[in-house]
Amino acid sequence: MDRTVGQRLRETLGVVGIVGVGRVGAAWGRLLSKAGLELLLHDADRAKAEALASLLPRAQAVDVGLLARDATTVFVTTGDDQIRDAAQSLAERAPRFRLAIHMSGSRSVDELDPLRGIGISVGSMHPMQSFRGGEDDWRLFLGCGFAIEGEGPVRAKLVDVVEALGGKSVELRAGSKPLYHAACVAASNFLVVLWHLVERLALECAFTPQQTRTFLAPLAMRTLENLAQVGPLLALTGPYARGDADTVRRHVEALKAGTGTFERALYFALAEGCVAVARDAGHLTEAEAERILTTLRDLVPEGGDEGQGLFGASLDKPSEG
Repeated sequence: MDRTVGQRLRETLGVVGIVGVGRVGAAWGRLLSKAGLELLLHDADRAKAEALASLLPRAQAVDVGLLARDATTVFVTTGDDQIRDAAQSLAERAPRFRLAIHMSGSRSVDELDPLRGIGISVGSMHPMQSFRGGEDDWRLFLGCGFAIEGEGPVRAKLVDVVEALGGKSVELRAGSKPLYHAACVAASNFLVVLWHLVERLALECAFTPQQTRTFLAPLAMRTLENLAQVGPLLALTGPYARGDADTVRRHVEALKAGTGTFERALYFALAEGCVAVARDAGHLTEAEAERILTTLRDLVPEGGDEGQGLFGASLDKPSEG
């Protein structure tokens, strides 16, 4: 890590306490250790904190009272349901630190109210990344995007930390944290389910899972590059962008003959979304869109909703007024 990065982080954060050393907390601790910061680690499972501390220079596993006394900045990286309890526990120990930050994507900065109530500045910064728990996960913070919450000097300090890591930050609208996190889940977790569908369909064509990843992952990654460059309306290609109802019909026939309810229902939901995007992009007239949707409805399981389906009208442009 660049020496100037470590210097900026040390000047901004001082001695860092980390409460909760799960995937994110451990990765964050490794990063700060690489930057040369002194760390005080606490976890409900003390053995986890001790194990991490044994791997990092200038790190020690401590009880929450010592952390509250000796840290300059505290990061709460527990599970979402434990954030407020952790904040309350810290607040009850006459803390000397002046800044507390949590790293949850779904909970607002208000989870730290027990600390804010005794005059400690609070904020939140959520990394838009996926952490698998590997030893090199700390690298994922470098150049990462963060969603931040904080007022005045706290916001400035969070921005400085993000910029020191070579990343960018976005300040969330008040009250939007759950919806923001839903977007993150859609961008990450839903891709896993989509790829599950890809592998199950390819398996029926004699692809092994590894062959599917070798041959189709580049297609998926190129599509993600297109999305990042031009957005969904211009990135959509294939039969839905062309209005090719005959090809869609062939898909439907193949799916009905060779797949189960899960694959058919998921394909229907995604295909209905493709129709909505293609219509919004101007690729399809209403009549063309309806013709494709009529074909797709053959995939809806018996007794299923044959109206708006799983996607409904969620991709429609918002009405004015």
